[in-house]
This record gives sequence, C-alpha cells and structure tokens, in this order.
Amino acid sequence: VFGTLIEVLPQSTTKVVIEYEEAPLQSKSSFVFFDQKQPGTMNTPTNITFFYGPEYVLTVIAPDAKVSDDKVEFTFVGDQHRFVGVKFK
Repeated sequence: VFGTLIEVLPQSTTKVVIEYEEAPLQSKSSFVFFDQKQPGTMNTPTNITFFYGPEYVLTVIAPDAKVSDDKVEFTFVGDQHRFVGVKFK
C-alpha cells in the first residue's frame, strides 16, 4: 500500500509519476490502483499505465483500456474516484 499527500494550489496543476518495480511476476499476479479524488477537483486528466514483459499474458483488464505489446494504459478525465486493475497468467 502506498499513499502520499500532494498539495496543489488553486488554478494550478501538478504531474505525479509513481514508479514501482518488484521481483518477476508470479503466475496469476494481479495489480490494482485506486485514485481517490479530492472534493472540488474538476475534470482532472488521469493516466495510469502498467508495463509488463512479453512472457506475461493479460487475462483481466478492468475497466477497458488501451493495450499494446508491453503496457496497459487507462485514461480518464473527470472528478470521480477511479479503480483499475490488471491480472496476468
């Protein structure tokens, strides 16, 4: 579990990049990400990307996302909380 407070001044924007690496994936590995929005934020663009190697096969992607050979990209604009997940076999 990872959490952090990021202060964004009114009428300004901030880009946040979180990089996470771990040991090679085990069979049936899954990853989820929850983006909890602060009340009052409007139409916030959010991009969440999972990178993976060619030896892994995607079995579940939620919600729909753009999939390429080595990554899954979720793109949202709005003021609602977001929950995304991927599962590999």
